Amino acid sequence: MAAVRRRMIGVLNRLSTYSSTHVGFSTLSHRREAVYSICHKCAVLAVSCSSVRPEVGGQRHLLANNYQCLSLGNKMEMSQDSWSLPPQQGLYDPQNEKDACGVGFIVSIDGTRSHKIVRDAEKLAMRMNHRGACACDNDTGDGAGVLTAIPHNYYFHELREQHSIDLPPFRQYATGIFYLDKIHHADCEAQFTKIAEECNLKVLYWRTVPTNSAGIGEVARSGEPFMRQVFLVPSSPVPEEELQKQVFVLRKRATHKIPKPGVRFYICSLSNTTVIYKGQFTSDQLWRYFT
Repeated sequence: MAAVRRRMIGVLNRLSTYSSTHVGFSTLSHRREAVYSICHKCAVLAVSCSSVRPEVGGQRHLLANNYQCLSLGNKMEMSQDSWSLPPQQGLYDPQNEKDACGVGFIVSIDGTRSHKIVRDAEKLAMRMNHRGACACDNDTGDGAGVLTAIPHNYYFHELREQHSIDLPPFRQYATGIFYLDKIHHADCEAQFTKIAEECNLKVLYWRTVPTNSAGIGEVARSGEPFMRQVFLVPSSPVPEEELQKQVFVLRKRATHKIPKPGVRFYICSLSNTTVIYKGQFTSDQLWRYFT
């Protein structure tokens, strides 16, 4: 056992040569490093589990500026970089620090519909690009999306001109985008249509969402879903509140009944008022992907 321990310590010493006294792990933002480090005792325990991670018993050991492992009390060196957190004092505890994604809201106070709101949202999202992480290919984001009121005029003209289908007035139908796969999507859509009928809803049309994957990362492209959009109408005229209840029940039932191993099925949104466009993008890729 002592020999194994000596070999582990030797590995750690070699690791420290490359890590400048600590091993950094990226946060949600890939442009800076977290202050998590591995103390000598912790790292030995981690390596014994074949995982060089700053965790023991599932808990990270955060090192404050006093160079002390707050969990085990082991003294060790740590660089005084600008991203280091201050030591625990008073009601402040650096272990409670967390990074978060950026969120922004843009509305028209008077309720006037305008494409400018979407363009302003694009600027807002792109200016928060630093809030998102990036994969090892340096071009795959950890996710970005936009929720907007259903663009009724666009959908109305698109379905009429391209597919000879007339949509009902706004708020009298529901729509949503689904993540499917090309092999099983027809079967999933058939199951969803059947469940919709059980909820007194009728599928008006399935539409393939126009996309352009040329600008997304390799990792995102390898797992890119087949995006389909559904349009639903009530089987018989109902008040809007009843339509919303039917759509809610449909989504819950479909989410529990349709997914199974090897079959991709995920509902991004399903509503009679809003629609969500999202994916594994950086915030600037989002606006170029959906065409």
